[in-house]
Amino acid sequence: GGARAARARRGGGALSRRAAGAGRRKAPGRVLARGATAAGGQAGDRQATSGVRSEGGVGKLAMAFDDMTAELRENVATLERRVVDRTAELNRQKSYFQSLVEVSPVAIVTMDPEELVSAWNPAATTLFGYLPEEAIGRRIDDLILRSDVLREEGHDLARQATESGRAHRIGQRMRKGGDLLDVEIVMVPLVVKGEHLGFYAIYH
Repeated sequence: GGARAARARRGGGALSRRAAGAGRRKAPGRVLARGATAAGGQAGDRQATSGVRSEGGVGKLAMAFDDMTAELRENVATLERRVVDRTAELNRQKSYFQSLVEVSPVAIVTMDPEELVSAWNPAATTLFGYLPEEAIGRRIDDLILRSDVLREEGHDLARQATESGRAHRIGQRMRKGGDLLDVEIVMVPLVVKGEHLGFYAIYH
């Protein structure tokens, strides 16, 4: 009887050691799974979830992680929708502005800070004789201010617009063929968030 009891105790101890070993062999898999989830979150995978379902402390942390990633997905989706909507609105405003410039009965010219022409509407072609492809990219001096007197007056107008926010006067400008025109001129600086981007000029 004593021998059988001893053998049973030895057998039970062996089984316990095998069970413990099996538990240790499974543990790395759980650790790797949690590590992969964490790596996915750090890499920016907004679809990542913990994959852990437990009532203990780890389970609560996992549920908090899942809630956080769900909130992140929702916030990113909202931000993306706002960007798309804002881009569409800016495009509509740009198209509206371009349409107004194109159909305007007065000559409209926009220039960069160095007074290189960036836009030239059909009325400007009618008034001065230059096609848009002839005017855009060239200095306004070389188009309608082709004399020392005109250049000096044109530069003074741009300085006044920059300093005062608007310049208005009646003067002369030169057509493509060399004829002088009496025109009413309004020029304003184009300023966005404190940065001077150029000039907007109307000739009539």
